[in-house]
Amino acid sequence: MSVGRPHDFPMSNEFYHGEEHLEARPEPEPGKAWWPRPLVCLPRTQVPTLSRRADDYLYARRLSAALAAQNGWYSFLDDADTERICIPCYGEFWPYWQGRDITGKAKPYICPPWKRGRSLCQVSNGKSLVAIVEGPMDALAAAGTDLDLTAIALLGLRPPKEALEWLAKLALPYPKRILCLDRDPEALKRGPELASLLAEHGLAIRLKYPPSPYKDLA
Repeated sequence: MSVGRPHDFPMSNEFYHGEEHLEARPEPEPGKAWWPRPLVCLPRTQVPTLSRRADDYLYARRLSAALAAQNGWYSFLDDADTERICIPCYGEFWPYWQGRDITGKAKPYICPPWKRGRSLCQVSNGKSLVAIVEGPMDALAAAGTDLDLTAIALLGLRPPKEALEWLAKLALPYPKRILCLDRDPEALKRGPELASLLAEHGLAIRLKYPPSPYKDLA
């Protein structure tokens, strides 16, 4: 995918609603890109890359726009003409996604009306370490380090059972695994519970939090 950035480009606020026929595809494998081609059931845009405004938003958060684009993230307008970043999430035979507001004037995240199922968000394709984090921006931050790692976002602290089962299957081949959550009261409480649930699925994992005074990865 080209990551060239025009200063601006026209975007559409029309959405795919799932009428397209979704052919069965092989299950994604660890270390391989998850998004199918062509992109279906994702927000429609005329130029599937990141706008200059999205670049600036990510840069202000010390995140890599180039890495985001390489992993299929792109700009779109929602039905209220708010510019967002589409973050593809996969695991099912249909794509799921989250739309991150970059204006600071709207709901931080939106998602499609259908169930996420076991969908997760993967960033990068490292082979020596898998970092399991809470949200897509955390995954982008983790994957932007110099470590040879793959970051997988849970899309929240309470993913459905099928997502945890799928996560355990994806993370098992990695020789090193960490669960790194935000340093806030809810995540501090939920972290040991998630580690225990993953252990029930055969995935031994180290639980870590950002060192004080930092509260999150992104």
